[in-house]
Amino acid sequence: MIIGITGPECGGKDTAAAYLAAKGYSSFSLSDSIRDECDARGIDKDTPTLVRVANELRERFGPDILARRALVKVQPSKNYVANSIRNPAEAAYLREHGNLLLVLVTADPHIRYARHLARAGRSKYPTFDSFLAAEEEQKSSNPAHQQLHIVFSMADTTIENNGQLEQLHAALDKLP
Repeated sequence: MIIGITGPECGGKDTAAAYLAAKGYSSFSLSDSIRDECDARGIDKDTPTLVRVANELRERFGPDILARRALVKVQPSKNYVANSIRNPAEAAYLREHGNLLLVLVTADPHIRYARHLARAGRSKYPTFDSFLAAEEEQKSSNPAHQQLHIVFSMADTTIENNGQLEQLHAALDKLP
């Protein structure tokens, strides 16, 4: 089984994936192959570059390329947690080939922005409006780009991560 984690920035995706990994799930990110591609090209791995390279890969090899590359490493007998599902073709491929339970981990936008500001040295949006504008950019109509709004609508379950860490853990513990 693969528990796929999707969600908006600072919703708790990485925290959820790390918790499940600590409970014995093998972990992978669809972004791993993007980082590998950046390494092969000798280019930076900042967010704009990762997005650009991911879009290039999807346009050249199909919108499900990141999922196809990730599943090559998956063993059917193990349980996994997969992060960075940002395109509906990726979710569909994982669902079709990997027994996917897609989980949307989200939180109130104001809470997420406060988390963003608390990230030491990683804050890149000076205002709440710029934070929200960046999210809108991830709702492309191009099927080879990020289409988070569609992926979110494909979720089998949603975890509202507005509270304490223990509440997130309790919600994750209820997953099959």
